[in-house]
Amino acid sequence: MIIILLTLLAFSFFPLGQLARISFLNQQINIYCYEIILGVILIVLLHKYRLKPFSSCRLNLKSFYLFFVVMAFSFLAGANRFTAFENLVGFLYYLRLFFYFVYLLFFLHHVENDRRSRKFIRLNLVLSAVLIILIAITQYFLYPDLRNLYYQGWDPHLYRAFGLFFDTSVSAAIYGLFFLYFLFDFKKRPKMRHSIFPIIFLILVVLTFSRSVYISIIVTIVTYFAEKKSFKIIPFLFLVFVTLIFLVPKPSGEGVNLKRLFSVNSRLKDYQTALNIWQKQPIFGVGYNRIRYVKKQFNLIDNRDWQSNHAGASFHSSFLIIFVTGGIAGLIAFLYFLYELARLNSNNKYYFLFAGLLSLSDNIILHPFVLFILITLSLIPLSDK
Repeated sequence: MIIILLTLLAFSFFPLGQLARISFLNQQINIYCYEIILGVILIVLLHKYRLKPFSSCRLNLKSFYLFFVVMAFSFLAGANRFTAFENLVGFLYYLRLFFYFVYLLFFLHHVENDRRSRKFIRLNLVLSAVLIILIAITQYFLYPDLRNLYYQGWDPHLYRAFGLFFDTSVSAAIYGLFFLYFLFDFKKRPKMRHSIFPIIFLILVVLTFSRSVYISIIVTIVTYFAEKKSFKIIPFLFLVFVTLIFLVPKPSGEGVNLKRLFSVNSRLKDYQTALNIWQKQPIFGVGYNRIRYVKKQFNLIDNRDWQSNHAGASFHSSFLIIFVTGGIAGLIAFLYFLYELARLNSNNKYYFLFAGLLSLSDNIILHPFVLFILITLSLIPLSDK
């Protein structure tokens, strides 16, 4: 019962996004309230199951060990080039990533052995979905301008749906994952009560005006229905999606201009910066996650806000982040790990295809919010048993 109550609390805090964030050391270290609850859940599960999840896990643990050992070696190998504080911050980023996947291992084991918890997985997703929808709609109509938080390092989004996540790409990824989940669920159970959810989340995806998300959604939908041999649905959904894109209001500003080139040029410059840094340590990288400090060493970040800028500790691609911090070895291990995660259930490959495509142009698949949803979706088939 305690696990059920804690997970319910975690899913209630999750939609609060950045409002439920606790920051330390000029925002270089951040933790979210729902993560604290997940930590308590992991402690309870560790006390209950000890180390059993590592010996009876559905996930290929070789991929898990390989990725985290390679990234640990990469981190330790370059430790002497950074200060104790910089190593501490980088290690905490590594620890967070490790924490999420250990949480997945333990919760997989838990839902396989506790029928009561299985029933609440879908309930928790629906609870979060309702809260996310209400917050996103309220934000879009009452708080459409994020420019007043530019001084805190956030991008100045205008007339776009970003909810309380304060980032249109991350928000779009979350809306997109919920859209895919409810779409797949509706196809499986056409009479389900939540059939309105796919439509609402598709509208929210469109209102983010994220072109990379548009492309990722289309590719994922086409792949899914083509593999299911439901070819007639593809043109219908494509028509609905394109119609929504043309119908949604586009008041003013560069953010809602789908022909904008500024973001494309910015990403190309960011990719070049990443490749330049990678060349310094091509095999094992600079260590996870020291990007902010490497940028500072090479004068690649504005000295005025290098500590608080949210983009300072990453690149516009999750794969580039791993490539720079873990080198070629880290990227190969990461792709192998993602492949094994995508095989956990029948729909996981579509969730990871969507998140993976989106991660080519933004830091999505490594973001805590997205990791949390991906982990939850990995548990869905177990909740049907």
